[in-house]
Amino acid sequence: MVLTQRAVLSSLPPHMAQVVCLDDPELWALSTAPHGNGTSGVAPHNLAYVLFTSGSSGRSKGVMVEYRQVSNFFAGMDDVVAFESPGTWLVVKSYRRQRIVDVKHRVVFGTLEAVAQVLSACGRQINTALVERLNLDIRQRVAAVGRRVNTLCKGEDGLQHQLAVFQSYHNFCRPHASLHQPLLIPEPTKGSGSAKRWRPCTPAMAAGLTEHVWSLKEVMLLRVPP
Repeated sequence: MVLTQRAVLSSLPPHMAQVVCLDDPELWALSTAPHGNGTSGVAPHNLAYVLFTSGSSGRSKGVMVEYRQVSNFFAGMDDVVAFESPGTWLVVKSYRRQRIVDVKHRVVFGTLEAVAQVLSACGRQINTALVERLNLDIRQRVAAVGRRVNTLCKGEDGLQHQLAVFQSYHNFCRPHASLHQPLLIPEPTKGSGSAKRWRPCTPAMAAGLTEHVWSLKEVMLLRVPP
């Protein structure tokens, strides 16, 4: 089945699919609509929709999403938030000159009150900054998840190995600016620069797992108990 508009019908290539024009007035006429629920014969493994990427890498790619994947997503959402009406929760961002100038949260799956009630129970609010920062770090440092990369780690095992190295580097080797700790006594630096007032801190240091910033060599040479 091909969903299109009447203005572009003549530009379609030869095909054997059923064509449905979304701007056809007869399609939305209530007089011709069926009165009962039809039998679609759709199975869980059937295709629900195709999600296309932006094409920023040179060519847009389509991701096929099945009905069972959509059902699992909504079932998982129902376990977290008690939805009262259909819809979706999303984050809308406004850009100007490649910079984010505004972020709005819209709830069209359920109500904003229902989402706020779940978040207030743990003292939190809607904030996608951590997920976006972590997603960017993974895309920059794990070659296997890139769109156009020269890597042999496209298999599941290779991807898991790369992610394990990234997680170790992210938590033990890379200081995070938001976690830095003030020094009790400022330390002098070489040359005529100002004294060092902050101690670099990694997530592992903040969690009390270590007392120093690791090097990648330390991570790779660490002997893990069997």
